[in-house]
Amino acid sequence: MKNTTNYLILNQACADIVFTFAELTSFIVRTNSLGSQWFGGLLGLVTCKLFLEILVIPPVFSNWILVAIAVERFCAVTRPLISSPVSQHLKKTILVLWVWAIVSSTNVLVKGEVVKTKHYYYCDFSSEWINSHLILAAVNIALPLFVVAALYTIVCHKLWSREVPGEGPNQNEGQAEAINTARKVTRMMITIVVLYVMCWFPFDVLFALNVGGFVEISPNLHIFLIWLTISYSGINPYIYLTFSQKFRNHFRHIFRNFFRRIKIHNFLHYRSQSVDLEQL
Repeated sequence: MKNTTNYLILNQACADIVFTFAELTSFIVRTNSLGSQWFGGLLGLVTCKLFLEILVIPPVFSNWILVAIAVERFCAVTRPLISSPVSQHLKKTILVLWVWAIVSSTNVLVKGEVVKTKHYYYCDFSSEWINSHLILAAVNIALPLFVVAALYTIVCHKLWSREVPGEGPNQNEGQAEAINTARKVTRMMITIVVLYVMCWFPFDVLFALNVGGFVEISPNLHIFLIWLTISYSGINPYIYLTFSQKFRNHFRHIFRNFFRRIKIHNFLHYRSQSVDLEQL
């Protein structure tokens, strides 16, 4: 399981977890009985900026991690005997993607502010943030999806038009198995990308139209869009379990060991209590 694609998936899962908890916290703050309130002072300003930053960084990272996975799959299919640049520099690739997600979200730190009204403080963006956000949204949303679509189009064409080479039944069987495995992994990752577009694209488009003043998002629609983006993180594991036998096997192995340790712990605890009672 310790291959390049799975390490990239692991990092995307970490980003999804951070975003899910941050978005749920934001949702609770915005829908509580007191309204979307914050607190003033320097501490309020710092925490507001950091909170808004946490809401932006994980989605940006997830977009580009999909690109990294697509590049890895592209190289694995088009150049199977040569390690991809992502595999050769995996740690550096992951570090660069995290750094880029943070750097490209610095406008949130600059434009995030605590707005004071007559009775309350609100954590929100300044109006000057809108234009820079739209530009970065095009760079961090539209561009990654375009690159991913182009790479997977080439990968699909290569995989499904490729004939199994070689001589002899054993060699053909090994080549066929390798191609089938590559097809399964490619199907899985394309499903993940399609799922990502279905869950995130409505939010991105409607939010951009709302910022531009073309549409107005009702509270119920806003709740639905937030739920849709969070559901992507929840559905992802089921996609991996559905497409990958290795994921299913290791998932069973982890839980089997977990419950076995619980039983052993309970048994030892029971035995220790029995010994203590016998001594008494």
